[in-house]
Amino acid sequence: MSKCDYRTASRPRSPRVTNAIICRSARRQAGDSWALDIAAHDWKLPVGLPLQFNRLESTAIASATGIEAKRVSGSLYGGSFSGPVAVSWKSGWSVAGQGRIDGVDLEPIVALLKREVAMSGKLTARPSFTSRARDPADLLNALHLDSDFSIEDGVLYKIDLVAAAKNPLSRQAGKGGKTEFDELKGHVLLDQRAYEFTDLQIASGLFRAGGEVNVNEDNTLGGRVSAELRGTAALISMPLDVSGTTADPSVFPTRGAMVGAVAGSVLMPGLGTAVGIKAGELTERLFGRRKKDKPKNSVLRQDETRRGVGSETKPKG
Repeated sequence: MSKCDYRTASRPRSPRVTNAIICRSARRQAGDSWALDIAAHDWKLPVGLPLQFNRLESTAIASATGIEAKRVSGSLYGGSFSGPVAVSWKSGWSVAGQGRIDGVDLEPIVALLKREVAMSGKLTARPSFTSRARDPADLLNALHLDSDFSIEDGVLYKIDLVAAAKNPLSRQAGKGGKTEFDELKGHVLLDQRAYEFTDLQIASGLFRAGGEVNVNEDNTLGGRVSAELRGTAALISMPLDVSGTTADPSVFPTRGAMVGAVAGSVLMPGLGTAVGIKAGELTERLFGRRKKDKPKNSVLRQDETRRGVGSETKPKG
C-alpha cells in the first residue's frame, strides 16, 4: 500500500493517479491499528486473477497482521461490486469476504479464468469466498467460492443446445455453433479450480433447459441437461449428457433417450422419435441410472461450503 498522500486528498481536481492505491487519510486507533480511507483508479489486481478496476474505494482498519474493510466498492468491466473483505498475513495469508456484483461484462473475466471457455453476457452474483495459502500468489489456486448467479443477454459458444435437441440422432448436431440466451441462472461452487454448477436454468424464446454441469481441474466436463424446445406442432423434450472438455464440449442424448428415439423412429417415423425419446426418459427415471462420477477434484459439498464460506478462519501455520 502506498504512503498516504494528503495533497492528493485535499485537491480533488488535481490529475488522477492511476495504477496505484492512494491512501487519502489515516487515523491512528487504539493499539497499533489505523483507520484508512483508500481509493484507486484504473488499477489492476497485483496477485491472483489480474482484474482491472476502473474505480476502487474503501474504508478499512489496518494492523501489523492484516486489514479488514467493512465495505469495498468500485466498478469494473461495465458493472459494479461492493462488500466486506478481510485479509490476514499473521501466519501465511488468508482472505475472506462477500460480494454484490451487478451488470459486470462476463466475457473478459471468463478469458482470464479459462481462455478456452467462451461466454458473454452481463453477470449478477452474490458470492461468498475464502482462501488460505502460504504465499499470496497461491491464493487464487486455493479459492473456495459459493454463489448464486444470473447472466443476461448472453451467448454460450462452442455448443448448440437447440440443434442438439432438434437432432437427437446426430452426434455432431450440438458441437460448435452457439447457444444464445435471454437468461442463464444457477448456483456455482468452486474449490481447488474445479467448478460445480447446479440448479442451472437457461431460457431464450421458445427454448428452455435446466440441469447440472461439472468442470474438473483438467477442464473435462460432466453432467446432464434437459432441453425443451416448443415448436409449432409439439414440444420437443430432450435429456442430454454433457461431456468432452471446455475447449471441445459435447452434448448428446442420454442412452435411454437414444434407445427410445431409435425405436420410435423405426416403429412410427416422424412423431415416433419424440414419443420414443419421452418413453426412454421415463424408463430412466423409473429404473434409475448409474450415479454420475464425482469430479476428479471434487468441489466441497454444498452444506460444508456454506458453513465455511464467509467466516474468516485463522490460516494454518
